[in-house]
Amino acid sequence: MKNNLNDFNKIKASDNLKQRILNSVIYEEDRKVKKMKTYNNVKKKRAFAPMIAVILIAFSSLMVYGVTKLEYFKSYFGESIYLVKEDVYQDILTVKNDNYTVTLEAVLADDYRLSSVISIKANKKELITTLDSMKKNIKLQRKENGIIAYTYGVKELKQHDTEDTKYFLINTVALSNKLTDIVKLSVNEKLVLNIPTKSTLNYKTINIDSKYYKDSDYVPKKITVSQIGLMVEGFENKVQHQIPNPQVTLVFENNKKVVVWDGGPDEMTMTGYRDDKEQNNSTTVFCSFPNIVDVNKLTKVIVDNQDYIIQ
Repeated sequence: MKNNLNDFNKIKASDNLKQRILNSVIYEEDRKVKKMKTYNNVKKKRAFAPMIAVILIAFSSLMVYGVTKLEYFKSYFGESIYLVKEDVYQDILTVKNDNYTVTLEAVLADDYRLSSVISIKANKKELITTLDSMKKNIKLQRKENGIIAYTYGVKELKQHDTEDTKYFLINTVALSNKLTDIVKLSVNEKLVLNIPTKSTLNYKTINIDSKYYKDSDYVPKKITVSQIGLMVEGFENKVQHQIPNPQVTLVFENNKKVVVWDGGPDEMTMTGYRDDKEQNNSTTVFCSFPNIVDVNKLTKVIVDNQDYIIQ
């Protein structure tokens, strides 16, 4: 065991990175143990030597993929994050004052959805306890010259936390326009990060045939499927209370199907927007995927029982 510890200590990395690796491994092991206790009623056992081996393997993987950048997103997207391992924006941006340092750790974006990871570090020991309530102080500012409608959510990534630093995943969806420039994220209204929104993900576009919607109150016009979400653009001939959406099923190779908005236990998050300033009441509806999909294996999209073959 002592030799294993020496091996880990010889790793050329900062103490902060080593601690994050250790936290991540322990978090994952605890999760597996809890699952085993739930289903098999087994006792918790922790073998330290195998854990060190796992840590060393984890470190090697992290060095290959760029200092835990994928690990941040893995806690949200699961193993599917490796489908886009080359598309994670990793240029580090930092803003700070005497009290806190806010760092943009990683970004994943398509034309409408932005997933970003930030860290907030307390620069003074007496401020460490304030990090526990920092989530409510993270705000997304309205983008200049563009988006007038968006939604966002903040998720804590506790498995990556260290004594003086907390990590957060922020999911942002733009509804009234594409993400084309930057999104401003503020912490405590004083520290502001300019998050780049350049899309690096693959997508497929399906133009919907309007002949199937004669005399319909709602007409979908176009569907864009990226690796992290699906956007439907349409318009309403007759405005209803709820923003409408078509029934959409994605069909992949080997006839694997993903039904969008099926209302099941793993229902995907849907967000809608209506621009009532337009003559035809244009609408957008966005669905955030819980896992990353491989759009290169998308063969067909079924929209309101009509097949659209992907060329």
